[in-house]
Amino acid sequence: MGRRVARVVRWIFVDDLATKLLALLVALGLFVAVRNEVVKVVEIPVQYVPDPTRVVRSALPEHVEAVLRGPWGTLARLESERLPPLRVRLSDLAEGPLVLDPRGLVLPAGVRVERLRHRRVDVRFEPVAEVPIPIEARIVGVPAAGYRVVGARASPDEWFVRGPVSELEGIEHLWTEPVDVSGARHDLIAEVGLAPPPADVEFLSSRPGGVPVVRVSVRIAPSAIRRTVRIPNFDGRGELEVTVVGPPRAFEAVDDLEALLVVEPSADGDGHPRVRVTDEAPPEVRRALRVDAVRVLSGKPRADTSSRPTARDAGADGG
Repeated sequence: MGRRVARVVRWIFVDDLATKLLALLVALGLFVAVRNEVVKVVEIPVQYVPDPTRVVRSALPEHVEAVLRGPWGTLARLESERLPPLRVRLSDLAEGPLVLDPRGLVLPAGVRVERLRHRRVDVRFEPVAEVPIPIEARIVGVPAAGYRVVGARASPDEWFVRGPVSELEGIEHLWTEPVDVSGARHDLIAEVGLAPPPADVEFLSSRPGGVPVVRVSVRIAPSAIRRTVRIPNFDGRGELEVTVVGPPRAFEAVDDLEALLVVEPSADGDGHPRVRVTDEAPPEVRRALRVDAVRVLSGKPRADTSSRPTARDAGADGG
């Protein structure tokens, strides 16, 4: 019995002593290392990498709390403001509860992430589209007295934009920056940028962060006025009331408006008179003045005549 105990004691303390001492040192080292590990919670910013095919419609957290474990000395020197942000690719996220991958964190050697803590978020996405939107010129100011803006056109007349489908559906047109026509007497051409689109919508085919530039052509024409004259003894039946439309300068060049009007019988025999500006009038006057309406004031009632304006002409477009 005594010899057996002696053999056991010798095996424990004498045989392979070097190996046993090495194992003991390793165990002591692991014990010390584990004993020196601590836990620290730091706040880390989140950097989201956009997804070109969709946009997120949920309010994602800008910071997360990272529960870190590592050597006491390393964590003691770790400051959250010096840590790089957690990079999250939106293309890697699925709809539903937000789950962030801690592998996106870059940490010092020996430090590991136990978990990430953030508020609960239900992630929702919306598809992105690219569509052309018509461009409208924004005109400001008033032309010189006696002139008006006849029309304005942008070239190109549309621009491609990219954004969420719901945002694009609400955009009827893109506006240019203002084009000032104050005091203008002639047509204008201006190169201006496009006004910023709504949030989450961006211009395409433009340098990053740049604003597209378009050319706006503005037509300026003399304002049209109306003058009414009466032609007596029309066909022996009474008077004709004739309304003539044209720019002020054309009327200023005429001494006797009635003398410039020629009354012609109806070509189709319906009895309706036809009135026009005589060919003997100066060319610039003949081109500028237009008979707008003719009405019989006495005698057998007659309907309005020829030269009835279209809906566009009815706006007294004398230009």
